[in-house]
Amino acid sequence: MKRFLIVLVALCLSSWSMAQSDLPACQGTDTTKWDQCIGSETFNVDGKMVSRYTGEYANGSFHGQGAMNFASGLRFVGNFKAGLREGEGVEYNKDGGVIRSGNWEGPLNRAWPIENNRYPFNWEANLVSTASAFGDTARNKLESSPLAPVTNVSYSDIGKCPVNFRLFFTDGNQACLTDFGLADAVLTGTQKTVKNSLDSRPGSMHITTGNASCPALSSYFALATTTGSHSVNRPLVQGESKQRCQRLLADEGVKETPDCQCTELMANGKVAMTRDGLRNLDARWARPSTPPSPMAAPSPPAPTSAVTASLATPPNLPDNRPAQGQKIGQDPQKSEPLSVGSVTNVRYPDIGKCPVNFRLSFTDGSQACLTDFGLSDAVLTGTQKTVKNSLDSRPGSMHITTVNASCPALISYFALARGTGGGLPGPSVQIESKQRCQRLLADQGIKETPQCQCTELITNGSVAMTRDGLRNLDARWARPSTPSSPMAAPSPTVPPSAPTVSLPNLPTPPNLPDNRQAENQKTAQELAQLEQRVQQERSDRLRELADATQAKRELEDRLRSEAALRQQERQARESSEQNIKLDKAERDRLAAENARLRAELEAARQTNVKPNMAFRKALVIGIDNYKHISRLATAREDAQAMARSLTTAGFTVSQYLDIGEKDMRAALRKFAAEVEGGDEVAFFFAGHGVQLGGLNYLIPMDVSGESEGQLREDAIPLQRILDDMNDRKAKLTLAVIDACRDNPFRVAGRNIGNVSRGLSPTTPATGQIVIFSAGTGQRALDTLGPQDKDRNGVFTRVFAQEIRKRGVTIDQVARTARTEVVRLARSIGHEQVPAIYDQLVGEFILMK
Repeated sequence: MKRFLIVLVALCLSSWSMAQSDLPACQGTDTTKWDQCIGSETFNVDGKMVSRYTGEYANGSFHGQGAMNFASGLRFVGNFKAGLREGEGVEYNKDGGVIRSGNWEGPLNRAWPIENNRYPFNWEANLVSTASAFGDTARNKLESSPLAPVTNVSYSDIGKCPVNFRLFFTDGNQACLTDFGLADAVLTGTQKTVKNSLDSRPGSMHITTGNASCPALSSYFALATTTGSHSVNRPLVQGESKQRCQRLLADEGVKETPDCQCTELMANGKVAMTRDGLRNLDARWARPSTPPSPMAAPSPPAPTSAVTASLATPPNLPDNRPAQGQKIGQDPQKSEPLSVGSVTNVRYPDIGKCPVNFRLSFTDGSQACLTDFGLSDAVLTGTQKTVKNSLDSRPGSMHITTVNASCPALISYFALARGTGGGLPGPSVQIESKQRCQRLLADQGIKETPQCQCTELITNGSVAMTRDGLRNLDARWARPSTPSSPMAAPSPTVPPSAPTVSLPNLPTPPNLPDNRQAENQKTAQELAQLEQRVQQERSDRLRELADATQAKRELEDRLRSEAALRQQERQARESSEQNIKLDKAERDRLAAENARLRAELEAARQTNVKPNMAFRKALVIGIDNYKHISRLATAREDAQAMARSLTTAGFTVSQYLDIGEKDMRAALRKFAAEVEGGDEVAFFFAGHGVQLGGLNYLIPMDVSGESEGQLREDAIPLQRILDDMNDRKAKLTLAVIDACRDNPFRVAGRNIGNVSRGLSPTTPATGQIVIFSAGTGQRALDTLGPQDKDRNGVFTRVFAQEIRKRGVTIDQVARTARTEVVRLARSIGHEQVPAIYDQLVGEFILMK
């Protein structure tokens, strides 16, 4: 999968209330060269936006005032330094509520309340594309899109067309929306025409294109009126409109392929074809030709071949509404191929004569055949398929709405695609079916409540009620009762069904656009949609709070387990005759106890397993200013360089500089608690390290190391960090240790540690790769000599650059960096060969 970085030029922030800035707009697309300017860049992974920064730059990094927005809706508005949060700022949730505020140094350092008008949530709405601020060049860069550029041809009567109906074509022409049949086309799954949807808000429209078997569908998405300007939000509306089109295809049971796919037709008035090309599509919308407006130039006649649009069932009508002229109780005529053979409603003498996919099992232990019930002829909401034409051998689940007068009768069904597998994925089909039912309710403008909610009816042939309970629902499907099969035991009298009547012809033919939606209903529908979005955001917030509470409990359990483990280790050291070295038997006992405690912790976590959602997370630590041992010169700079490179690669980075033992242990615990199964994590440490008894330890800033026993207790074991990532089931762990320097404890008056320099070899777990800046017994260079002006150590300056190369696997990055470090070290007569311990399975690419 390719990974794209979209670079945008930020507009004037004159109305941003954080602070007035006199900086110019950043020029060019190479963000590493942006300095003392205002710009914006968006980071995408697999075509989806991960994060977007807008604000001030210095030396190619976020520096000054700015805002970072994330795909989840979380956003930070405040101050940045060297690519990281530093200084005052406010963190908001998606609905504008303040999560945290105060002083930041990467993570939140000190919390205090800050007035919202100093760092406003909706500052992006103030971005304006005025030529007086940055000129037309900056505006054109910001508004670039996949659509071809449009030449603004002047028409004398352009003023006669409403602004929101003006269309611009790739051949330089202009026209009015009402000149085309597209204006009266009904958006699939709604009752709104295109002309009743287009207004001054940023919007995008997609249609299906392909061969004759591809259903004609159309989707449209526009931002809320308070979201912001056209230019800033164009990628958002394009992505949402395409996703809606893809969901409509999926609801039709069609998989998107090159022969049937969703294609953008227009965005913000720009049409992705010529004017004649759009006119040739008029037959698709089934609208009689009308004389063009005075502003439209003559066009060639449209070809006679047409693509017929298939319209979904309007969401405000009952899902089991018969077709035009059909009597209630009759099977609707279907044009699409059936997934199973047509079955007549006959009596079955025994269960063996009922098709396997129609056999139903009830909670009272009885069985029956689907065709014994009116449910078999009910039409799935938003489709043209009946229930009996949908159930086959695939795993599937069906939901219906609560039965009462105020709740519309809706039915949703979802089955796994063919070839997916057997009946194991039951929860997934249940969840997808319920979500479809909830979307159908939302399309009706109804909020799900206990009085009107989606309830599971059937999953894989198991009915969530008794047989008599399902029979009592027959009147709901408007089908006359039929005699039960001989295999069914007698049941109570069923309420009489509605008499068979003929429906009058519908005023609108089924293949013509539905123009019944009045203009005065537009505002009411938008308010209902807004209320639905607010309710959904509240639900998301409640889920986030629940997740945070669960994470807190897990962290508390982990802290208690670690405290118990440390207490046991301390007692073992105090009771040992040799306080410095533990014999093999004692170490084996402690290892077994450690494994037992970790198993108990894992079992506790398994009681509340969360779905695996892979994220990239990184912890970066750099220490120069040691209090009791020799200080270093480049560790802080190395940590900041690695933080910038990992951020560019899509990692959420937590950075700490010059921290002591207590803070370092707290940072490691916090980071481990944030890691979830399937995550890709990175850990970087620059500072002093030492090996004791074949184990490697990382040295915090305030460790004194008066004795080897004290050093073992105060230093951080590297193996503990690797074990924590393995216990958290991280999909990938990249550990980079730039600590191969002279042993700071082997000086006059002290002789602690096995060797004078370097770290000992390590053995990572499966899915882990560990990289040391130098091999066993070697010293890592901080500089190449007096003429070397680079602020980073030799290893880190090379490795941080290699990470930024696209399409290169992690093992290739490590080996290329090792070759370059060896070459640089030998150029001044020094031997430094970085050590690589690789237990990765498969290929992992940092910059896609």
